[in-house]
Amino acid sequence: DLHLSIRRQRQMCIRDSRSRDEFEGKTSGYGYIDRAGEPLGAIWGHDTDDGSYNNEDGTVVGLDKLNEYLKESGASTDNEISYYCGTGWRAAIPFLIEYENGIKNVSVYDGGWFQWQKDPENPVQLGAPGSADYKEVKVKDLSTDKAKK
Repeated sequence: DLHLSIRRQRQMCIRDSRSRDEFEGKTSGYGYIDRAGEPLGAIWGHDTDDGSYNNEDGTVVGLDKLNEYLKESGASTDNEISYYCGTGWRAAIPFLIEYENGIKNVSVYDGGWFQWQKDPENPVQLGAPGSADYKEVKVKDLSTDKAKK
């Protein structure tokens, strides 16, 4: 269970590769996912769709850029990191950057938010951690009007 692993190991983090609006629970980002939010304890890892993981020439950024993003939230490649997104494909980009650079304590939380929000008892955070609108709830407490229109 991913949530239990996070609680047991503070060295483990789950890193969101979705948009900032998806991370903060404003939208699910998908027409078929009605709830929005993120697993409790997740940290934002920049959106893989907005060009954050691309160089100007269209190639994928290197480990140095990924380390810069990790440092923003107090994480590093020394942590065990599981990347996630809505279903798994966006999380593959930062995962592959680490994996191709020989980092082994990395994974993709396959199923991502789509899977997490199916269990009504899973803990969720809404809003940016540390912000005035941040709150912690359970999936069952989320509204079901956040699907992308």
